[in-house]
Amino acid sequence: MRNKYNRVSTVLIYLIFIVLCLAILYPFLCVLSVSLTSSADLKAYGFRIIPKHLDFSSYAYIFKDAKTVLNAYGTTILVSCLGTLIGCMVTSLYAYAISRSTFRLRNFLSLFVTFTMFFSGGMAAQYITYVSWLNLKNSIWVLVLPGAFTAMNCIIMRAYYEKLPYSMIESAKIDGASEYQIFFKIMFPMAKPALATICLTLFVNYWNAYYEAMMYMDTGNYVTIQLLLQRMLDKVDFLKNSASTGLLAAEAAKLPGDSMRMAMCVLTVAPMLIVFPRFQKYFVKGMAIGSVKE
Repeated sequence: MRNKYNRVSTVLIYLIFIVLCLAILYPFLCVLSVSLTSSADLKAYGFRIIPKHLDFSSYAYIFKDAKTVLNAYGTTILVSCLGTLIGCMVTSLYAYAISRSTFRLRNFLSLFVTFTMFFSGGMAAQYITYVSWLNLKNSIWVLVLPGAFTAMNCIIMRAYYEKLPYSMIESAKIDGASEYQIFFKIMFPMAKPALATICLTLFVNYWNAYYEAMMYMDTGNYVTIQLLLQRMLDKVDFLKNSASTGLLAAEAAKLPGDSMRMAMCVLTVAPMLIVFPRFQKYFVKGMAIGSVKE
């Protein structure tokens, strides 16, 4: 009787999770379907999981200038990878320093980084710092440096370092290891779950960011894919809204509207769907740091 009850409960649990998975996948399938549907079909049949007729006009419009789109993808990938690498190293070094109880400036630096979670200098101060003081305007570094260090990532890394046994550091010191050797050869390799967590967070933030490119890029040298797609969408909306009667109105009506918005979602989300599963097991473990007290 007990085995039968266990089998029934297991089947119910699997059914619940299957329903939840389908509920989560449904919006993504709708987005993909709409991106492959023409504007006429959307008006006639509405949103459907399976398109009535496949239509690639939205993707054709986006990739009309394929070189510009590929350059934007290259800029986004470069900024995301470079920013993730720099942010991971800077955050790890800072977190390791404030995790050491023997470090004299530990309390001051911990308060310094925590203070930024509650107070900000504002947009004006940020613009003056990047443009006038650091002279980063129209430079790729203005897309990389602002998001490289965050207080939350630092706290996650510090919590993980504090969980590691201090006896390893003492043993390494007895063997004559320096602080740099202790960090790079012992502590840093052991922090893979926390590193995967902050790397994924940084990569997603860099991939989705377009504010810095919009604010600090006057030239077209470094245009991210998000900013490029937003400009395309604004152009389509402008043509549709400003078109008058005659031939211009007929041409504007043919431009993709909602389907283009969904195509943009597919193009921006697809790389994340590839990256996230590879880091998921580390991400879950890293986010649970500090949740259990021993």
